Amino acid sequence: MSNEKKMAYEIHPQRKKEPGEMSVRLRVEAYDPCPIHAPSPCDCPKRCTGVVEKGDICLKQLLQVMQLNIFATNNTIRDTSNTTHAETANTASSAVKIAAGTGVTSPAWDDYHLVGQADTPGTATIGAVSGSGTTSTFNITATITAGASRAYSEVGLTVVINGSIYMLCRDTFTPLNVASSGTLSVTYQISAS
Repeated sequence: MSNEKKMAYEIHPQRKKEPGEMSVRLRVEAYDPCPIHAPSPCDCPKRCTGVVEKGDICLKQLLQVMQLNIFATNNTIRDTSNTTHAETANTASSAVKIAAGTGVTSPAWDDYHLVGQADTPGTATIGAVSGSGTTSTFNITATITAGASRAYSEVGLTVVINGSIYMLCRDTFTPLNVASSGTLSVTYQISAS
């Protein structure tokens, strides 16, 4: 089974979604570093050391950014440095990234940053919308390289608007241990039925 097909099968929840329902799902995979090329990046196959899957982990800022950019509504939004900004409707967002950290505080609706961010956030790739029947999905993926041995236990999805970084999703999980130069592969799947 290809990685794409395998991921679609594993991420989708087992319960039936109601018409018009939207959800955000998360998949995090930890990989050992390449024994030959580390710490340099390479395309060699790597050993997966752990996988976590979770669902429905949105933050208040996701809805505020949707209001701002889809529904043309001005909004005051808290950025990752705990500063609020009055943003103007239809202001484009950019620099979609996924950050990882070692914080263990459970997520809350009004979170605005990771508790223990570690390493450089990964630049996200946004996949095309696909679907069958009445369900459509798209994935947002990124890879984070461990700058030291880490016990990753949180991830978050961020965007930049007018130079400020806003966290849209945050979740915590049982730690995934990644050796120095190993990687964390993170996939957010947005779906609507």
